[in-house]
Amino acid sequence: MKRFLIMCAILAPVLFACGGKDDGPSTKGATPPCTPTRGAVAVVFRDSTGETRRLSVDRTEVTNAEFGRFVDETGYVTRAERGLPEDTFSYLPEEARRPGSAVFTPPEKPGPMVLSRWWTFVEGANWRRPEGPHSSISGLDHHPVVHIAYEDAVAYAGWAGRRLPSAVEWEAAAAPGAPPFHPDSDDANIWTGFFPISNTREDGYAQTAPAGCYPPNENGLYDVVGNVWEWTSTPGVGEPTAMILKGGSYVCARNFCARYRTDAEQAQDPTLGASHIGFRTVADIETKG
Repeated sequence: MKRFLIMCAILAPVLFACGGKDDGPSTKGATPPCTPTRGAVAVVFRDSTGETRRLSVDRTEVTNAEFGRFVDETGYVTRAERGLPEDTFSYLPEEARRPGSAVFTPPEKPGPMVLSRWWTFVEGANWRRPEGPHSSISGLDHHPVVHIAYEDAVAYAGWAGRRLPSAVEWEAAAAPGAPPFHPDSDDANIWTGFFPISNTREDGYAQTAPAGCYPPNENGLYDVVGNVWEWTSTPGVGEPTAMILKGGSYVCARNFCARYRTDAEQAQDPTLGASHIGFRTVADIETKG
């Protein structure tokens, strides 16, 4: 049995979003011009106690190039590259502990709306080889890094002198003083077309887009909805082994899950990345008295 199905049955938080067939280049829209803007912005918001907080928030998701620099400097090996240790995960069969990750695999034809039709655990899939052993990230330097487990995101953030945002912090930065953001296809990299039959690429991309291709929000943050789900430091409600993802991804569709919203969230097994999961980091800004 594929690892992600085993994880779903045993741990219950592996609840992936939607997917479907790629119809090739869009006939309705062109790929948006991309001039990736990196760095961070200062975000001011009030927390649940009414206290004014200031955060430094990455403008975009962490990219392949940035994650690559971290790996080059530290020698870090991601969870997808290592697999799961038998002493900790002895309750899983050996094939469920092998190195690999969940890859979005569009179904060839319409059928039952079950996750196993468009998600496959692929041995050898990881951030360097997002589709499996014979793929690469050549030419994808500015795309968000994917197949990142929670611990991988935490490790990168620590190396960068930063941390992951809580779900509350993430949402405050993503939707500043406004109703939850629901994009048009021109505003975000989401699934366009009728799920799960076709993807028209109205938004310009069938899978990930370079970070920073779509209009920023009022805080100057890019891709707060769509492109890839983003890890937060908040545990799942009622699911203590899961962590919350925010923002939706390129496989969120209007006619199925519709989770391309700033208020949407997803509980995810922290040991299992996927081809639509990345992250961004934050740091606290001290308020001078």
